[in-house]
Amino acid sequence: MLRPTALHASCTRPLAKNKNQSTALSKDIAIYENLVTSWKKVGVKVNHGLTELEIKELENRLKFEFPDDFRLYLKQANGLEDFEWDIEMISFWSAQRIENEFPDQPATLICFADYLINSHTFGFNRETKKIYVSYWGLNLIEPFADSFTEFISIYLNEKGKLLQ
Repeated sequence: MLRPTALHASCTRPLAKNKNQSTALSKDIAIYENLVTSWKKVGVKVNHGLTELEIKELENRLKFEFPDDFRLYLKQANGLEDFEWDIEMISFWSAQRIENEFPDQPATLICFADYLINSHTFGFNRETKKIYVSYWGLNLIEPFADSFTEFISIYLNEKGKLLQ
């Protein structure tokens, strides 16, 4: 179940500083609502969103501050139930799985999703916070998207790009 009131009430950081940011924020919320709806339509099990405190605790444990768009997503949905995936075998990780998988991922990335049971993992570059893809067994990490919102837009509209 979505908890839209948690998007604003539980946030200690200002989410939008001006009208343009507010419009962008509304678009981001709509994208994440579409994402959750698309999963639920096909029977994919989605975890309830996190609170601001739970996100901050995760960030402290990972020693990484998530970009605002990912924080907003986490408030909508804490990924899929662990080891659940969509029909293309893409799995969005819960906070617990992000933390549990962390030691096994490239040191430069904070991963949040995988394709084909970790064949490809997607994550934030620790320095740039852009999205990169890591290919299992190839020691190859490539840029993929400039933001989490762009990643989700690709997932929803051009999913084939994630499967290459």
